[in-house]
Amino acid sequence: MTHHGRRRRARPRTRLILGAATLAAVAIESVCVFTDRGIDVERGGNVNRHAVRLVEPIVLRPGEECSCDEPNDGVDCTPACPLPRGPGLPHFLDPGAEEEFYRYCECEFGFYDANYLNPLEFFAEDEDVEPDTDKVFAALLLDWDSSSSSTSSANSHVAYRDLHTGRFILDSAAYDSSVLLRPSPQTRRLVVAGDRGVDLCNAHGTTAEMGQRFHTLTVLVTDRPWYTPPPVQGVGDPPPRIGVPDIAAGATWDRLDYVFYCHDSSDESCQEQCVEEQ
Repeated sequence: MTHHGRRRRARPRTRLILGAATLAAVAIESVCVFTDRGIDVERGGNVNRHAVRLVEPIVLRPGEECSCDEPNDGVDCTPACPLPRGPGLPHFLDPGAEEEFYRYCECEFGFYDANYLNPLEFFAEDEDVEPDTDKVFAALLLDWDSSSSSTSSANSHVAYRDLHTGRFILDSAAYDSSVLLRPSPQTRRLVVAGDRGVDLCNAHGTTAEMGQRFHTLTVLVTDRPWYTPPPVQGVGDPPPRIGVPDIAAGATWDRLDYVFYCHDSSDESCQEQCVEEQ
């Protein structure tokens, strides 16, 4: 009812409904529908589908060594499960262990630590083979802050250059992995060894001072050549920054850390452990 006492008649909504339907039909006709056929995705230049990674062996009990092979009626399996070999080092080389396996000394110039490590062997995997097989490089770093999200400072911590310079491509050293039902892991091997082995507390090829304290050895690998700064006019091409992955070129990287302790040469136990070079 209106204020004049007459009932207002409802307005027809037919025109509004027809108008909305017409707009919907126009919108549907204007939509382009793409099928999922015939689409060719072109990859960019810095493709790196598989990241490089350092691998370590899995410790198996004797009864598990043959578990990945066919039943052999109790006969010892040869070879055992195909796993990468590793350095066999714990990530914390406890200087207080009763066996004193990991008690190391920083010796005076012209002496070496008789308790040096045997040669170390590390393995890295990178499955990239197309369009080219990735080239894997490695560097040994001393007391680098591995918790940092940036690798730009790694070059100043490169050490043990007499054991590994970091300039050469790692050699392939594939092991059989067909039982794992996966593509070839494209394994590379890094051997760290000097004339006698690995003398951790007498690091040659570095300007870092060791000192009587805990230190960290970092093994770092990358699947692109090390980062090289752009050339400087009048100076020439700068050398590569060993230890610094070239992230802009699509590089990936991985690391393993080992913590050890160096005793001073004045320590009583180091008097006999430090041997003069011949």
